[in-house]
Amino acid sequence: MTTRTTKGAAGIPALLLIFSLFMAIGAGVAAAAPSVSVDPVSTTGYCPGDTFFVTVEANSDTHNLQTLKSDLVYNPAVFEVLGVTDDGLLGTAGTDYLVEPGSGDDGAGRIHYGVSKIGVATSPANGDFITVEFQIKAGAPYNTYPLDLQNVEMKDDTFTVVLDVGADGTVIVEAPDTHTYYADDDNDGYGDPDDSVVAGSAPAGYVEDNTDCDDTNAAVHPGATEVCNGIDDDCDTLVDDADPDCVGLTTYYADADGDGYGDPDDSVDACAAPAGYVDNSDDCDDTNAAVHPGATEVCNGIDDNCDGEIDEGFAKNTYYGDADGDGYGDPANTTEACAAPAGYVDDNTDCDDTNAAVNPGAAEVPDDGIDNNCNGVIDEDFCLNLNAGWNFVSIPKMVNGSNDAETVFDIGDYDLCEYYDVHEGRWLDLDEITVEPTRGYLVSKNNPEMLCLDFSDSPLFPSAQPVYAGDFNMIGFPSMDGMSVSDFKTATGLEFSMIMQWDSGYYSTGYMTTGRGYLIWPTANGSMPGMI
Repeated sequence: MTTRTTKGAAGIPALLLIFSLFMAIGAGVAAAAPSVSVDPVSTTGYCPGDTFFVTVEANSDTHNLQTLKSDLVYNPAVFEVLGVTDDGLLGTAGTDYLVEPGSGDDGAGRIHYGVSKIGVATSPANGDFITVEFQIKAGAPYNTYPLDLQNVEMKDDTFTVVLDVGADGTVIVEAPDTHTYYADDDNDGYGDPDDSVVAGSAPAGYVEDNTDCDDTNAAVHPGATEVCNGIDDDCDTLVDDADPDCVGLTTYYADADGDGYGDPDDSVDACAAPAGYVDNSDDCDDTNAAVHPGATEVCNGIDDNCDGEIDEGFAKNTYYGDADGDGYGDPANTTEACAAPAGYVDDNTDCDDTNAAVNPGAAEVPDDGIDNNCNGVIDEDFCLNLNAGWNFVSIPKMVNGSNDAETVFDIGDYDLCEYYDVHEGRWLDLDEITVEPTRGYLVSKNNPEMLCLDFSDSPLFPSAQPVYAGDFNMIGFPSMDGMSVSDFKTATGLEFSMIMQWDSGYYSTGYMTTGRGYLIWPTANGSMPGMI
């Protein structure tokens, strides 16, 4: 026995049914057996509402067919039987054969149909038995469902064939071939995602796109140009200048000092001026509200009115750069201003403005290869640190060049130099005083001063200095190395009962230091050597 499907209403494609044959042949069955075959069918599925036909065929081979019965079992939740047609396999019903009572659909998932030949069968049967019209119920889940062909019985007077094909027939239920379409009320070709219909084709006013963000405005849609208008023109969720694709922006400039003039180096492009921004770039100092075009120029070392000139209209002085901040200016770095700009001073005596340790007030450091005190001499041999007020000093060696006291001790208008000559019994005038290593000198300075000296290269020893008993003699210490007083006596051969030095007053000492002057009370006349 065979089943096949055929097209239903409106050209619906045939249903896929596949049946397998399991035959139990009873006693007296002839050697040639009846066959069950499957007609070529379509694999296209069906959608809810579709109708289709299933045909059950029989082939008794060479046997005369007397009786034929079968049950077609289906899923009543998915399929609805619209009709069962007897295809007249055995002739004309009521004349050639009788239909078994109760044949037809039971409404619960089973179609039983049976026929019997009137009289004795005299011929085989091969052809359509019954045709069933099915419809897929609305809401049927999309799936594949079986159709079972059961309880098939074929008889004549010489054979009996019982078939139970089972669940080899299938019906594919699938979703309708439809699309979702979206309303395009503004006719810009882009649909409203919140207004849609499901249909086989686009209704009038509907499109497949659903990316419009304002279906009341044809100028608003993806791909539109974003402009400054307070709306999201191109539907990217970014409005106006928040969208990097926005056109028609204006450049605004930061006005940090709030003077109404903008900084040309700090700008933004926007639809409207952000807080703290203006539409001009005319400020030349946005940290100072008093500086801007139109401000009054004053003598302060800056360009108050942003005209490119500083302190125009005011008398100028020359100031010198003080890059190292030591208070002494570089004579090669000058500016004209009515007041000293930052980093400038009115002094021009620095000889190295990259080193704060080098200036006219610095101490000379021996043997460092640098003119530390800017006196034009590098690495003077000896420096005296003179305090403001009186200093009792000496030099350890003869100086290079003039040895008059005014030159050696740099005696200015408010400075003094005193030396008491015991032999003559008087204080010498300044122009009478020569500076020698054997003598001590009282030097008064108006201001503290570091006095650095360069020694003579002469191989001759300085002259010895007589000392006289019975009075204080002002002597020097002609040595670069300190020593005890007892060693000094041994080295010089001098005899004295008292020795004193000066530090805000005279006091006795037991040790002699280079650069100091000393008072001694000789107990006998002697001679102070020029070098120890």
